[in-house]
Amino acid sequence: MSAGTEASEHRNELAELVGPLWSVERTSQALGVEPAALLVMAEQGSLLTLTSSDGDVFYPVFQFTDTGTAIRVQDGLRPVLQDLRSFDPWAVAVLLHTPSPEFGDVTPLEAARSGADLREFGRTVAREWSAGDPR
Repeated sequence: MSAGTEASEHRNELAELVGPLWSVERTSQALGVEPAALLVMAEQGSLLTLTSSDGDVFYPVFQFTDTGTAIRVQDGLRPVLQDLRSFDPWAVAVLLHTPSPEFGDVTPLEAARSGADLREFGRTVAREWSAGDPR
């Protein structure tokens, strides 16, 4: 089997769950900021950044919204991203795609898109994850 065939058959279930990802270049262009600003935004918890096993950096498209005049991070996700910025970003991405009883068994992402307030959810998850065994 050639390397090209192997690569095309390789599946990454996490990446499939999280959906499309943008590169650093595409994200900086969409948000109208320099690539270095993306790192600052991620450190501040206003942007979710995912790193592949190869060390490549990507940004999940699900976190963005098109206002008609600009692309920006969905306001409803900001509190969760802020509260969970010190945790594994892949875990945060999966959490946002996992149905939650707090939101009537829809995902936090769907709840945010419907205008739900995720502030208490983010604080609660941060407390629970901080208290839990990371192994």
